Amino acid sequence: MTRSPQEILSAHFLAVKDGDIPGLIKDYDEDAILITPSGVMEGRANLEQAFHQLMATLPNAELTATSTTFGGDGVLLLWTATSPAGTISDGVDTFVFADDVIKLQTSSFTFVPSAES
Repeated sequence: MTRSPQEILSAHFLAVKDGDIPGLIKDYDEDAILITPSGVMEGRANLEQAFHQLMATLPNAELTATSTTFGGDGVLLLWTATSPAGTISDGVDTFVFADDVIKLQTSSFTFVPSAES
């Protein structure tokens, strides 16, 4: 069964919220590419490592999608996150989907540590 980009993004966002890294990674193509200001990661293993690092930096995060704009096989997602460790108020991701998975993602955000961190 083929999922729509909306269904893939919904499952992806839920996996991020739940801290479910295996569930998150299965939404990506084996050769998926993640582009961030810090660099480019290719393949599921590298993406898994990046998500482990992100979730360690922002544990127990509450995510909110503030805007979701779909166009064809792509989406622009604006989001925020709060965690005991800090906040993100300017999250911007783009996704390109094909063959029931994420092929390409870009992500940019500013992490602001909490005063207690």
